[in-house]
Amino acid sequence: MISRISLLLVALLSVGSTSALANPGGDPIHGLLFPPELLIQHREQIGLSEQQIEKIRNLVEEVGPRAPEHQTRVQEATGQLARLLSADQIDENAALKQLDEVLATEKAVKHLHLRLMIQIRNTLSAEQRQAAA
Repeated sequence: MISRISLLLVALLSVGSTSALANPGGDPIHGLLFPPELLIQHREQIGLSEQQIEKIRNLVEEVGPRAPEHQTRVQEATGQLARLLSADQIDENAALKQLDEVLATEKAVKHLHLRLMIQIRNTLSAEQRQAAA
């Protein structure tokens, strides 16, 4: 189960790798949200109850089926943009329209990821959030 959580998070982070959530260096959000695998791995130090662990697992599993779909959509949209940009003469309007598609798809992934991270954070007490940070 934990490996499934880790794989899902890797998929989410690889799609949104430019996200501030994935880059702690100088990031004001770092320490406010917690990856589920970190919480599960350090559950004893954080003091997670079995109910909290189950809630976190359920949240991750709920998002799970949508992550590969979003990742595929981002890859397809980016691939189409790359094809447009590889032409001898780039159709500027088509390339910019495709960029909008890439950005909209990435936004959906980041929205999904942030929602998951918020829901996970909301399962923690103030003391647990401090211990996880």
